[in-house]
Amino acid sequence: MAHKYQTFADLLYASYSGLQMLAFAFGKGKYRCDKDCYAFRQSVIRKLKAGEMKIGDLYQNVIRQMTSPHDVCWYCGRSVSVCGSLTADHIFPRMKGGEDISDNLIMVCRSCNSSKGAKDLLAWYHERGEFPPLRVLVHYLKLVNQYAIANDLLNQPLEALDELDLPFDFHFFPRTYPHPEDAQDALPSQVVQLKRLEKIVPEKGEAQK
Repeated sequence: MAHKYQTFADLLYASYSGLQMLAFAFGKGKYRCDKDCYAFRQSVIRKLKAGEMKIGDLYQNVIRQMTSPHDVCWYCGRSVSVCGSLTADHIFPRMKGGEDISDNLIMVCRSCNSSKGAKDLLAWYHERGEFPPLRVLVHYLKLVNQYAIANDLLNQPLEALDELDLPFDFHFFPRTYPHPEDAQDALPSQVVQLKRLEKIVPEKGEAQK
């Protein structure tokens, strides 16, 4: 199968840099990603390749975990008053080698847990026609990066990974991201801030990258 990216690191960094770009856009109070955002994304890729930056939880995501309610499903965002009690789900399914460790466990509603089953998390969201919440995606990519380092996958060509039995499906890594105004789980304070801004008209020919 032909791939756009040469190595697994190329694909992983391209995907993770999109998250960093959105965090940058939110921090600047932007309605939509502009040329400054895309330039920032390219700088993130360069830093990752040079070893000057590591894939990890975004600062905003850490703050969210500390301040957000603990009675909501991380996958669908519904509260327990709507979806019932929460259960622990393995991001990397146990039947695919996922471990019983904190980084691989996330609290979700029984409906989402049952629906996802042993599927790859991003493949499951794709089936649902949904872009994964950013707080979930950053955690997923961090876990993927840890696995890739431990198993010496970063410099492997993607064709080689096609032959491996992995606990994740890299074919569903996002290459494009929604603009800030369309992101599913913008922080409430950011949503208020964005709504107060005058809507930015995209430059002619601007495309989501």
